[in-house]
Amino acid sequence: MEFSENSVEKVKILVDNQQFWNMIAIHSFSPQLINRRLIGGSILHAFEYSQPKYNLKNVINIPDKLTDFGKFYNEDEFQAVDVAKLKSHLQGNFKELKPTVMAVKLIQKKFQNSNACMIVIFDVHENKTSYWTYQEDHGILKLQFGYYLTYKSSELELGIYTSDSLEDKSEWLKQIFSKFEKWLTSKSPPGRYNIPSQRLVNIEAYSQKYNQLKDKYGEDLVKDWPEVTDPQKFVFEDISIATYLLLLWRDERQSTGSTKLQSFIDVGCGNGLLVFILTSEGHPGIGVDLRRRKIWENYPETTKLLEKTINPMEGDQFHETDWIIGNHSDEMSPWIPVMAARNSPLCRFFLLPCCAYEFNGMKYQRRNCKNSPYHDFIDYTVEISEVCGFSVDIDRLRIPSTKRICIIGRDRKTLDNEALENFISEKSTMKFQARESIERVRNCTQLPKDVTSQIVEIAFRELVKKYDPLEWNTGITLDLPDLVHKIPENLLKVLKEECGGLQTLLKNHHQIFQVSQGQVKIRDPREIPKKKSKKSKTTNQIKRFKEKDCWFYLNHPNGCPLTDQDCTYRHQATS
Repeated sequence: MEFSENSVEKVKILVDNQQFWNMIAIHSFSPQLINRRLIGGSILHAFEYSQPKYNLKNVINIPDKLTDFGKFYNEDEFQAVDVAKLKSHLQGNFKELKPTVMAVKLIQKKFQNSNACMIVIFDVHENKTSYWTYQEDHGILKLQFGYYLTYKSSELELGIYTSDSLEDKSEWLKQIFSKFEKWLTSKSPPGRYNIPSQRLVNIEAYSQKYNQLKDKYGEDLVKDWPEVTDPQKFVFEDISIATYLLLLWRDERQSTGSTKLQSFIDVGCGNGLLVFILTSEGHPGIGVDLRRRKIWENYPETTKLLEKTINPMEGDQFHETDWIIGNHSDEMSPWIPVMAARNSPLCRFFLLPCCAYEFNGMKYQRRNCKNSPYHDFIDYTVEISEVCGFSVDIDRLRIPSTKRICIIGRDRKTLDNEALENFISEKSTMKFQARESIERVRNCTQLPKDVTSQIVEIAFRELVKKYDPLEWNTGITLDLPDLVHKIPENLLKVLKEECGGLQTLLKNHHQIFQVSQGQVKIRDPREIPKKKSKKSKTTNQIKRFKEKDCWFYLNHPNGCPLTDQDCTYRHQATS
């Protein structure tokens, strides 16, 4: 079969060849970054082509089935190459890379039994990489389309292979070209935590297990979610974490030859969803949190959740267990490795840090300003783990969160209690203080009324200083930081204790103020807001109509610009 090359996109860009091959490595090993239907790719085989020149038509021939790749390529022509070595060559020593063929199985997010694969051909001599995509059709893999990336004379070119039998994906390729440009010009250093996601579990097994758990638990949990939080985020995030742990534990059992399902304790379990899924899948465990959640009542008796204030300084508080879990465990995060080390000589831990805290329960103060606060805290928890005797693994989860780096402590040496105690004393001069079991309302609704009134009046006065005397005074627009400077320190102190801040308070008074993108102005009641729904007003909405006094009618120098009939609020104040 003959193929012709048609250029799809070109751009003049000043980078070196190494940056080009770095981009190629990203695309080749993470195909899901340009195809949202994929969850990743599983490397099947990689071969160096021993001949100095090769015929492209011969290289892209593949076996009928993915499982036959190993015996398909003749050892006289191809020599198997280690995938880690291949990736290392691409990212740092591309000049040493011989013409190489890599077969990648494409794993879809919605796991299906149908097979698809991508053949990648690396050609350093031509500074070019070709991609050929195959899809199973009636049990046989058939070529769908092919494209290439090349970099010559400071020009990045994306092209497509065309023939009568191939799909035309040129429009799709044009859409993803900007991603290649971005990767090519990225100035971000590799960094310790810029790692492939979920590298410690098999991606194909993950996709299959995740979809199984999603079908088994997802719909019912979302439908019956009693919390005020978003079920779409929390339900599927915890299903993802549960999937990861179940596969991690499965691999652990296979490596040790054990058939016993691992036990666990989830410290700071929150809504208890992770505990529910893991125990439902057969793992004995408990969840502990200082405050009950409504959803706890929905779980079966087999889901053991304990309402308890944990003070990790008091020594062992739990029975021996295989794993300690810290999933967004807040002030308990730095203690998770410590609790695992003290629990038993064989206890392991899984930690997914979010908010950063010190040993004493206070907010963590960044130690290395060259790092982001988040990565600096990850470094800190890794240091704690190593002091506890653990040799840690770092991985990135695929969850809807920006904070998705997890720390796993499995291999360990004997705990040096004295060294650990000295470390904790050095890092924290105060004793641990747990948060209150009753969560305070911190959205500015509990402020004293006189404080709220004073801040509202000050904000309004600042906004109406300048106006057109011939028009109803809509005032000016101010940046929130500028408005904050107008509020007296004694009022700001009370406001800060509520954690909501000035923006929250002003948004609570949406009848008066309009807050958007860090700026605030007076709301003009004549501007009709966009309707969120076409549904008719409910009985409660009709009942509330005219129940409150119009703030503008009572306080604005020009009164309310609407008539009493048109205004939603009452114009005649009650005594």
